[in-house]
Amino acid sequence: MSFRPLEGMRVVDVTSSLAGPTCTEILAALGADVVKVEHPERGDEARAWGAPFFEGSSVMFYAANLNKRSLALDLKRGRDVLLRLVDSADVFLQSLRPGLADRLGLGAEALRRPCTNQSDVASGLPPSQMLRRTAVALAEAGQTQPSSSSGARLAPTS
Repeated sequence: MSFRPLEGMRVVDVTSSLAGPTCTEILAALGADVVKVEHPERGDEARAWGAPFFEGSSVMFYAANLNKRSLALDLKRGRDVLLRLVDSADVFLQSLRPGLADRLGLGAEALRRPCTNQSDVASGLPPSQMLRRTAVALAEAGQTQPSSSSGARLAPTS
């Protein structure tokens, strides 16, 4: 039995280098359908980062991009395609230069959908779906790790 709590979620990944791709690789490992969008000519710059290489790309690039589908798309010319993809997604992650996402109409305000509160998100769902929805609601609220009421971090369970 595999642990895939994010199965059924779609993530559009317009990140590059290492931090963003590693984040979305973790989401993919947890079952999300991740679509990585890269420039058709340049791709992700991490493809060229250091040895060892395999089939023309850095092994580090492959490690940070496991379990993802890939789409080569110029964000300016293919903006409509990207917007259709984002419209069907649960998560959109980007690491574009500051201000570029807004100029392309891909900023948070342009893409944000109304979010119901946490109890509305999780109510009536089967237990297998509640963890996923609760985690999404907590992340949207800015809570990314459990903490006590005093703000001290809770001890790990393992």
